[in-house]
Amino acid sequence: MKSFFQPLGSQSYGKNASIPSASEFSTLKETILRELDNYEKQLKNQDVEPPFLSESRPHPQLDNPEFLPSHELFQCRRTLLGALGMMSDLVLGPTEKLIKDTLSHHLTTAINIATRLNIADHLEKAGPKGMTSQELREVTGTNSDRITKTLRFLSNNNLFSEVEEGRFANNRFSICLIDGSPLKSWSTWQTSFSLKSAPLVPENWTDEETTDDFDIRAAAPQKAYGIPYNMNIWSFGAKHMFKQFVEFGEAMTAYGSSGIAGLLADFPWNGFQEGTTIVDVGGGKGAMLLPILKNYKHLKGVVQDLESTVPQAKENFETRCPEAIQEGRVEFQAIDFFQPQPRSGEKLVYMLRWVIHDWNDEESVKILTNQANAMSEDSRLLIIDTILQPAIKDKTIPRSGGLAGQTLLLVDFEMMAAINATERTVQQVENLLRRSGLVLEKVYSPGSSFRSPHGVIVARKA
Repeated sequence: MKSFFQPLGSQSYGKNASIPSASEFSTLKETILRELDNYEKQLKNQDVEPPFLSESRPHPQLDNPEFLPSHELFQCRRTLLGALGMMSDLVLGPTEKLIKDTLSHHLTTAINIATRLNIADHLEKAGPKGMTSQELREVTGTNSDRITKTLRFLSNNNLFSEVEEGRFANNRFSICLIDGSPLKSWSTWQTSFSLKSAPLVPENWTDEETTDDFDIRAAAPQKAYGIPYNMNIWSFGAKHMFKQFVEFGEAMTAYGSSGIAGLLADFPWNGFQEGTTIVDVGGGKGAMLLPILKNYKHLKGVVQDLESTVPQAKENFETRCPEAIQEGRVEFQAIDFFQPQPRSGEKLVYMLRWVIHDWNDEESVKILTNQANAMSEDSRLLIIDTILQPAIKDKTIPRSGGLAGQTLLLVDFEMMAAINATERTVQQVENLLRRSGLVLEKVYSPGSSFRSPHGVIVARKA
């Protein structure tokens, strides 16, 4: 009887199937060995402790959102991750990879179970010795065999540690699931909200009635959550899922903290004149504007968002940057960015961070046009968002980054699955700008000279 994972040999299943280059393996091997040495060297150059898995503590530098890697370390890590991901798939092979990937929804389910049962909190109290599944049953009320099944699966994926057979402890990754961690909010939100609507996405995207409908009310969650057509997920959530949407806000804090250090360091904020005002359109709690004003004292700012959100922004500044309020460098303004932009004049920079990725093209053009109509000749518009790259391979690693870019592509998929929105390529953003009376001026893309997973597109009035 043939082995289940027996190589496929010379069989060809694709119309244009071809024999892969014999150099692909050797090229990846050479890249991995070179970049591993380089990674170790760059860590030493910055006096960074080597990374670890099993210790139940955060890495003092790499897990600190404010840590700024050197340009060499940032690029080396991206290359290394891309090559390691490609090598993993190359060695795994098509049969095992497809079986693994099509079962990967169970990983999301397992994380949901762990967060629902507050497993990380219980293990934190137990310390390094951890707890057995039976002991966890006593504090959670969940069957010990189900707990073992869940935590062994997660331990195999480095999200917990099985220190003895049937005994589990926290590690560097699972401590992020302890109450109070923004990453727990992220994990709870993603593994509950998305998990409920995910089964409906294939039908939603392929059905002839919805495949070309990019209205937010036509997205899969509308049906999954029984949302009436006169409401969208945002308005429905604010009214009927308030607790979950507070959690969503905390989850965005976790995701939003990534890349801020690079945006602060590598974008030329000093290039703006003294007294320039950054108008943070749809700025939420001011998560981006606050560190800008904290680090660049010559700038002023306005947080613009819905009336219900503005008090949260003010509270955030009062707690974390009260000097900006005391110095009169920040204002708070309730707006609807689908209405005309009320702030106009000289020395204004309009900033849209993670705004247009929430909306389809037609809605994005409305938002951008409202900013363009308020802009003067010396105004600039900053779009801070993921900049998508095609998955075309340069030698062996896709331009999209492979494993290094996987999180961005997962979020891109989530945007369309959840709200019929999208991340975009530079060309797609440029098309939106042109339709809105704007001209692309410059692009700052993630790479050796720009240390953020997100990019900045600068535009001016046409």
